Amino acid sequence: MPGEAIRRMNLLVAKLNCDMNLFVSDVKKAIANIRDALIDLNGVMVGIKGRDWVFAENQLIISDVGVEVVVGRLGRRRRQSMVDLQGDKFVTEKASAWVYANYLLDLETERMLIEERSGYISFRAFARAWAEILMRNRPEVGHIYIGPIANLDNVWKQIKALKKVTQARFIVRPPNFNQEPEWMALAEEIKEINAKEGRHEYTNSEGLNVESSVFKRGIAIASASYGDFSITGSDAQGVKHKITSTSPENIQRIALENIGDDPAVFAADFYKALRRMSYHEPGTR
Repeated sequence: MPGEAIRRMNLLVAKLNCDMNLFVSDVKKAIANIRDALIDLNGVMVGIKGRDWVFAENQLIISDVGVEVVVGRLGRRRRQSMVDLQGDKFVTEKASAWVYANYLLDLETERMLIEERSGYISFRAFARAWAEILMRNRPEVGHIYIGPIANLDNVWKQIKALKKVTQARFIVRPPNFNQEPEWMALAEEIKEINAKEGRHEYTNSEGLNVESSVFKRGIAIASASYGDFSITGSDAQGVKHKITSTSPENIQRIALENIGDDPAVFAADFYKALRRMSYHEPGTR
């Protein structure tokens, strides 16, 4: 695979979530399955919604503090038409090239740093394709979902700026084998009704209690990438505002300068950057 020039990389912080299934009984087994599958699936191409995707250069690396990480590249085939002058006629020919986005997966925290390639590979497309390649070829990994991690401090700053919150919508997904009683209960509630996720909505034109445990838990779940939220309210001037967990200003991002595309080299920079990003495990705020 031809290398690319040293460049600026725009990265997004995300969380890898995986549901337990018949093959998986605990988080260590689940993550080990994913780790092994990533290495085994190098070069495997999958078609998703008419586009070809492929894993490239996935490799296991031990960080400077002894943590296992997987680094690699996810490629998407970019098809284009080229006009060529043949004799006295212009002939249109089909051509294709691969565009790659780099990533790192911390196997200890299940956090990820994912590159977005503007105009070619969005975070949403990356997350869907990355998970799909694994699930199609290695069913033992279970169901995989990758969600962005919100900046919890920024979210609460926006909420506190509102005079009142009139509507709160929360989507919750079973957490990653979190052993805290409230999280195990949440996972069991969702699974008992045979749902992949739960949806909750609270409204009050007079204002909701944002200090309640229900509200705080919903924000914490979504900010940790175990779901999503949408908060509607108004400020002191009566202007309405909508705050969401997936809005660009609430997703944690970082840009790295002068980075090359060799995973063995960019792994150190990616891991240092990931460690600098804030993260609140649900229930720790």
